[in-house]
Amino acid sequence: MKYGGKYAGKWGYIDASGKEIIPPRFDYTEWFAEGLAWVKVDNREGYVDKAGKVSLLPEGCHGRQFSCGLATVECAGGTGYVNHELEFKIEPQYDHAMTFNDSCLAKVVSGDDHFFIRTDGTPVFHREAAGFSENRAWFEQDGKFGFIDTSGSVVIAPRFEEVYFFQQDRAPAKLNGLWGFIDSAGKVVVAPVYQEVGRFSNRNVSMRMRQVVFAFTEQPKKSSPDFWAMTGSERAEG
Repeated sequence: MKYGGKYAGKWGYIDASGKEIIPPRFDYTEWFAEGLAWVKVDNREGYVDKAGKVSLLPEGCHGRQFSCGLATVECAGGTGYVNHELEFKIEPQYDHAMTFNDSCLAKVVSGDDHFFIRTDGTPVFHREAAGFSENRAWFEQDGKFGFIDTSGSVVIAPRFEEVYFFQQDRAPAKLNGLWGFIDSAGKVVVAPVYQEVGRFSNRNVSMRMRQVVFAFTEQPKKSSPDFWAMTGSERAEG
């Protein structure tokens, strides 16, 4: 894995041992994805490979990181997607376009039309929704929030006051002014009793309830590998 490091006002890359791999010569850098990293040098944007070779986008264009073999690139005529050779595979035609998600779907906007496309540019479905995470995207209807799947079908009815993205099959969801967690089927797995919650990371999450921070972890029950039991510890906030 390579990390950006700053020296004399420029950015470069080192490996995990601290050895310099790409000398610091960029104005800005991002991490590597699919063997390429977004960089900015002399007011031009482009991508650098792990050998240090830089390929620049057309002047005035702005790129994002690669996902599913494509990177979002915004130019004067609109936003499209380029491949690793920086060739447009989906021509700049959208007013706004997001990075492809883990389902290789991307949300794009053209005028008043919000829809999702595949990596070949084929529209999948048209509706307003957030980006996908773990094959779920939240949407709002009549002031309530629910989730759709990658076909655009509603899989969790809009009944929550607020929600966040799924992570490790858990999504924060608010009911009656308090936060809990639901699973990908919409079942409440952590009761909504918290004023604030974080997101799960390696089956851990932080929550706040009446000025007390709880650090919860989920552990598999030995008698059933499919059952997750909540255990917790608490510490005073301050």
